[in-house]
Amino acid sequence: MRSAFYDFNFNECEILKPLNLREFVIIKHESGCDLVDESIEEFVFADCVKNFSELTVSESNNLFDGLNIKDEIIKSLKIIIKGYNESTDSINFDLDKINLNAPYRYAITSNGFEMSMTLNEKADRVIDFLRSIECSFDDGCKHDVLIYINDEILCSNANCDKKVQDEDSFTHAK
Repeated sequence: MRSAFYDFNFNECEILKPLNLREFVIIKHESGCDLVDESIEEFVFADCVKNFSELTVSESNNLFDGLNIKDEIIKSLKIIIKGYNESTDSINFDLDKINLNAPYRYAITSNGFEMSMTLNEKADRVIDFLRSIECSFDDGCKHDVLIYINDEILCSNANCDKKVQDEDSFTHAK
């Protein structure tokens, strides 16, 4: 059995999933980073022992779990992440979960990410697509995450299924 040993507690590190390396995770701590794959069977921290699958589950940062969409048919979808930094943040999604009527558009600016889609899709398919989105954010920065469904703004965290009146009133902080 291959093991990795750490002299810090599990809650003192951050578990990140690299965007293009699905079979790896990064264990990030103030003392450094380790890029590891599933060949390491046991991760021994100062306070607990984890296996690889526990690391990948605990890393999940799905912004759209629990989202409730009222409309039956979705014609447009827009996702905005204010504070997104392409150097330190990552976003990954599965376009096979949704049928696009036209090519989707996205833009990455110095302080944000924006994606727009024209659709004719049932709400449950859009929710499946949104749940496929995986984000990893730099902890030192504030990120505002907004989604627009059929040109109406909705919040995107697991505890919010109501409409937001003011864009600045919803903030996602990891």
